Amino acid sequence: MELVKSERQDLLHRTQYIILLKNAESPLKRIDAKRMIVGHLKADPSKTLIGKMRYIPGTRDIEVKARVYDSLEYAKRIEPKHIIKRNITAEQEGE
Repeated sequence: MELVKSERQDLLHRTQYIILLKNAESPLKRIDAKRMIVGHLKADPSKTLIGKMRYIPGTRDIEVKARVYDSLEYAKRIEPKHIIKRNITAEQEGE
């Protein structure tokens, strides 16, 4: 895993990351990528959203655009509902 870019966006109360996941053995699910990124950044999973995942042609690398918000309330205000819905894990649905 390689952190390509980190950008703080104070007006949106978030930090945006571009991360390169190297040598993905098999097609990676969004939830697995989120777990890896949360572990690497030591971020709160409920405040972390995966925006876009893109395979780099000719390699097994995946470019992931992730956003870590200061609070879940800011994320709900800014992000479209479908992005939040597809980033909710099974554990968070039970809460």
